[in-house]
Amino acid sequence: MIDINKLNSILTEYKKHFKIHWNEEKYKWQAIKHFQSHWNIEAENFSEMFEYATKETANLLTSKYFYPRAMIINFAKADDKATRQMFYNLFDEQIALSERIITFQNAAETIRQKYDDGNWKQHYQNIYTISIYLWLMFPDKYYIYKYQLYKDVATELNSDYNPKHNGSIDNLIDGCEFQYNNKTIR
Repeated sequence: MIDINKLNSILTEYKKHFKIHWNEEKYKWQAIKHFQSHWNIEAENFSEMFEYATKETANLLTSKYFYPRAMIINFAKADDKATRQMFYNLFDEQIALSERIITFQNAAETIRQKYDDGNWKQHYQNIYTISIYLWLMFPDKYYIYKYQLYKDVATELNSDYNPKHNGSIDNLIDGCEFQYNNKTIR
C-alpha cells in the first residue's frame, strides 16, 4: 500500500515541472523507440544487431567501469547462438521472471568462462542491466531498477515495500510488483 494523497501531490508537481526534466530524460524514450525499431532476435548477425539496437542507450549500458553492452557484443561474437538464446529466454514472458534472470546470468557467466581471453573479469549482467533489457523490450511492464530510487519512492509514499541493498533478484521482482501494483492509481 502507498499514501495515495502523497502520490497525487507528487504527480501534480511532476506534471508541473515536466518540461524542465524532459530534456534530461527524453533519451531514455528515444532509446526504447530505437531499440524496438531495430531489435530482431532472428538477425543473421546477432552482435551487429544488438550493437545497433542498443546504440541509443548512452550511459544506461555503458559507463566508466561498467560494460554490459560491450560484453554482450563480445559474447555474441564468440557464441552467437548462446547469446541469442540468453535473450530468447529473458524475453519469454511464459517463464517466471526469477527463472529468466537466473538463467540469463548463468548463461552470461558460462560464456564468459568459456571464451575468456584473459580480459573478461566479469560479465556485468547484473539486476540493473537486466532490468534495462526488460524495459527496452517491455516498457509498459518494466522499468530500470535502481535500488536507491525505488527505496526513496517507497519511503516517500509510506509504502511497506522495502528493497534491500544487495542487488538480488527479489529486489527487481518486488520492485516490478511495487511498480505494477501501483499503476492503476495513476
